[in-house]
Formats: sequence, structure tokens, C-alpha cells
Amino acid sequence: MSAFTPMQQNKPTKAFAYSIISFVFISMAIIFTLSIMINRYFVSRIMLRNVLDSTTSIANETKLMIDNKLDKIMTMGMSLRYIKEQDLITKEKLDEYVFQMLRFNPDLTSVCISYDPTVDTIHRNRIYSLGQNVKNIQYLARGDFLYKDWFQIPQLTQSDHWSEPWFDEFGIRQLITSYSVPIRRDGKTVGVVRMDISLDYLENIIKPLQVKKTGFAFLISNHGTIITHPADSLMMNYSIFDLAELYEDIALRRIGQDMISGKTGFRQSTGNSFFRDEWIYHTPLISNHWSMAIVINHKEIFADLNSLFLLYILTSAVVFIATGWIIFFKTIQIHRPLQLLAKAANQIGSGDFDAELPSTSKVYEIQTLMDSFGTMQRSLKDYIANLHRVTEVKNKIFSEVVFASTIQKNLIPSNVEFATPRGEISAFGILEPAGEIGGDLYDYFMIDENHFCFDIADVLGKGIGAAMTMTMVTTLLRSIAPNYETPYDMLAVLNTFLCKNEQETNFVTIILGIIDLRTGQLCFSNAGHVPLYLRKKDRRVIKYGETHSTAIGVFDHIQIGSACVQLDPGDELIMFTDGITEAMSSKEILFGTERLEEILSKLQNPQPETTANAILNGVLKFSDPDQFGDDITILVIDFIHPHK
Repeated sequence: MSAFTPMQQNKPTKAFAYSIISFVFISMAIIFTLSIMINRYFVSRIMLRNVLDSTTSIANETKLMIDNKLDKIMTMGMSLRYIKEQDLITKEKLDEYVFQMLRFNPDLTSVCISYDPTVDTIHRNRIYSLGQNVKNIQYLARGDFLYKDWFQIPQLTQSDHWSEPWFDEFGIRQLITSYSVPIRRDGKTVGVVRMDISLDYLENIIKPLQVKKTGFAFLISNHGTIITHPADSLMMNYSIFDLAELYEDIALRRIGQDMISGKTGFRQSTGNSFFRDEWIYHTPLISNHWSMAIVINHKEIFADLNSLFLLYILTSAVVFIATGWIIFFKTIQIHRPLQLLAKAANQIGSGDFDAELPSTSKVYEIQTLMDSFGTMQRSLKDYIANLHRVTEVKNKIFSEVVFASTIQKNLIPSNVEFATPRGEISAFGILEPAGEIGGDLYDYFMIDENHFCFDIADVLGKGIGAAMTMTMVTTLLRSIAPNYETPYDMLAVLNTFLCKNEQETNFVTIILGIIDLRTGQLCFSNAGHVPLYLRKKDRRVIKYGETHSTAIGVFDHIQIGSACVQLDPGDELIMFTDGITEAMSSKEILFGTERLEEILSKLQNPQPETTANAILNGVLKFSDPDQFGDDITILVIDFIHPHK
């Protein structure tokens, strides 16, 4: 009874009616708030999508208009280049042909035909233009154009090119952009045909565009230069990247990068420039790879949304208040009957499981609750009685597990007491189970005065089942060892035994070896176990990773092989279970064999105990304690000298 604190000693709380009313009111407030936020979000997405659709339509229409104009100029440039390359007409007819182009294409400002003086010294360089239907031809000297981009780039690339906007000081004295195509003869570029279009013409197309009240459009070149813009001070004086750098506007810089990359996008600029909180839609021009952008004010996009949601909030508030009053009235109706039940519950909570519950209630749910309290009274009495019994059983099981762990440890050979008859062998083993008892084992013993036997094994699983299998393996091997001369014969008997005795856990990987102390010859069999290592006296580490059979205890009548190795004085055998190589760091990296081999190669004049502890310390230092879930077993044997 002492575990229960009387409810009357607790701090008084609100009555059920007021608690449920306050909870419902708060919940409704949260729900209404979330509803408003969610609806606002989705409606704003819809409005933004509508603006995007209308902006895309306007932009595509304008882009198509500009591209058609530019494509027409490109077609005329190609035609004029073809006429010049083929010498299809005379100079006088060519002049008339060009003037006809200018007359019937007002978007074409001027035409220039220029020649490379290093290749063609016959033709003169001419600029054609029309001023109030007056034909005008100007002649260019070599220095007037030879190093201009509109001439150099198509000459070097041997392909057509749209130039950045530039001021034609030798021609019509206006800001223009030029489409240039190289003139080729006999495989050489001899000149350039240049078709010019005034920036004023492009600006007259872009300037009338308007989305919402204050939205506007502008053009940038494929290098980011602002070509048209309502603010005349920006035209040809700044690039979009200059503005991004000036205002440290990362968002504007990204928009500029997308624009010159030829991407279409719709993004809000959130930086500190005068584009702040503006939505920018941009799309590339197909003809000359410039980009057109339309800027729309954020507040204008969502102006109607704010008015709509003000009305929505007022309506929600009226619904909220009306619903609250209804809930308050209905809750008060069931408040009084619950007081009696609360008094009885208070007595039960104080530890009085024999407290008398109220009789009946007209409310079905409250009556059900009373019945449940009666059931709870009886269940609590039974639970306390059962808890005492379960605790006693648990303590008994724990004692048995501790006893089993002690027996398991006693089966492992004592490193201190072991010695071969004449000191030929020195051995040391470590077994660290993951729990109270584990499934790993190691053993070493003398079969007779001339033969030393050792084994290390890993039984699948953990707990009592694995420990029982380990005990049987250790006991059986010691009992049959004097009757067999080879490790594979011993393992065959062990395999048959495990297969016939169907234990909970009988899947065993094992290395079993016999050392002839007279000659130093080691014969061993590896049944599905991790590799055996031999460390020579000169610190060379040899890995014997070949297995001679699958794990034993699964299939009867398996073929088991063996291998023989000649040991020299000072050689050291190192064996372990997969708890070493599969130890995992906090970054989920396995310890692996490479780290083990590195530890072995660095040891100076080791002894079995030194080697085993070095491996264990290396694994513990590397591994994450939270992921350390497997048994660890290490067995190290030094061959000191042969039998004398």
C-alpha cells in the first residue's frame, strides 16, 4: 500500500467540466488556426499558380514575337551571305536588294558587309541604312571593325553569332545588337554579313508588358547585361550580377545564373536588392539565347487573398463561439454525477481497494465507468498478489543464469595453471561473452605427452541454448581426443553427434588443431570459421583463410579436410571468433582483418597474453559500446621449442 500516494494530498485540480471545456476550447482554437494557415497556404499556391499561368502566357506570346523578328533577321542574314558567297548579283543589284530589305523590314535598322583585309582587298566595307526613306551607304575603314566582337567572333568560330548590345559609332549611332554570319569562299572566311536591330525596337516590345498594377518586364543578354528595363539608369550600365553583388543578394545571383543558363523559372527574390519580395518569371529567347524576365510584386499577387481570409477569420470566430457554448452546456449536465465517482476513485487511488463505489447512474457511459472501476479493484488485488509470485520466479531464474555462467567459465582452461611437460607450448585465451552467458568457446589440453590439442569455436546464438551446445562440444572433444589422430576425424564425430542431438542451437564454426611437440608439425581443420593467423619470429604475419568444410552440426556425413603447417621455434598462432572482425564503430565501420593484421605486425617480441590483450584493447578502443553485441574470444599459442 505504501506505493500509492493519497489523492487528497495532491495539488487540487480543476473539475472535469471545466477541464474538458478548456481543453476543447484550446483544441478548437488550434484547429481553427491550423485550418486558416493550411487554407491560406493552399489558396496562396493556387493564386500563385494562376499568376504563373497568366505570366507564362504573356511571356511566351512576347517571346514568340521577339523570336519571330530575330528569326526573320537571321534568315535574311543567311540569304544575304549566300548571295555574296555565290556572287549571284552585281554590286548595284546587291545595294538595291539590301535597301529593299531595310524598306520592308522596319525592325532591321542597318546592314553591314565587311571583309577581312588580309584575305580580300578588293571589296569595300559598307553599312546600309535608311533615314526617312533616304538611302545611305557608309564605308568602313579596317580599323573601324577588325577587332569588334561582331566581326571577330563569327570569323574565329566560323558560325553565326548574336552580339552583346553595342553603340554603332561608325554607322547609325545607336545602341544595337547585331547578328553576324561569316562569308566563306574556297574554305576560308573572307568577311562577315552583319544584320543590326535597334535596342529601342526591342524595348518598345518589352516596355508595354504589365502584370497586375506594377509588374514590368526586362531583357538581359547571355552574359547577364541588362538590355531593357524601366529604369533607364540600369540599361547597358549594369548586369544582373552587378546588382546581386552590390546588394549582396544571393537569391538574385541564382536567378541570374538560371537566366544565362537558358532555364525557365519562377522564383521569389528574397535578398536586399530592389527586387526584394518580388516574384521573377524568366524564360530564354530561342534565337539569340538572351533571357526575358517579368517582375511581379508579392503584395499585389496576394492582395485579394488577405481580404478573403479576413472574412474567413470573422466567420470562423462566430462558429467557434457558438460551438463553445454548446459544448459548455452539455458538459455541465454530466459534471455532477461524475463528482460521486471521483470521490470513490480518490479512495481507491489512496490505496483503499475495498472502497465502496457509487450505486448507479442514468448516464450509460458513467455507469460503464463505474463497472470498470469495480473490475479495476479486483484486478489490482490480483495483480499485487501475482507480482509477488513473478518476482520470486524471476529471482530464481536469475540465480540459475548466474550459476550457468559460472559453470561455463569453469569449462574454459585456466591460463595460469596450464603448462606442457617440458615447456614446449605457451597458451593464453580470452572469452568475453556479450551477456551473462555466451556461445563462444576455446580449449587447449594435452592428448598425451607428445600431442597438444586446441580448439576455438563459435556457436550460433546466445543464451542458455548456445551455452549448452558449447558445453557439449568441449566435453565431447576432450573425451574423444585420445582415440583419434587427426583433427578432421574428431570433427566428423562431433558433427555426427550434433546432428543426431537436435539442440536448440547446433550450428557451430570451429578450428581444431593438433601440434606434434616432437616435430613442431601442426595439423588443423577449419569448419566454416574465421581465418587462423601465424606470426613468424621475424614478425611476418601469414593468414590461413581457407576453410576445410562448412559449419558442423547442420548436415550429416559432410567431408572435412585439413591442412598441415611446420612450426618453427618462436612461431605464434592467433585465433579468434567473428566478434573481433565484426566489431563496429560508431560510424558503422567494421574492425575487419586489416586492422587485426596491423596490430599483429606491430607487436614487439610478444607473448600469448600480450598478443591477446593487444587485440582485445584494439577492438574495445575501435568499437562503439552501444553496438557491441557479439561474444569476443581470442586464443594465442606460442610454439617455444620442440620436444627434447
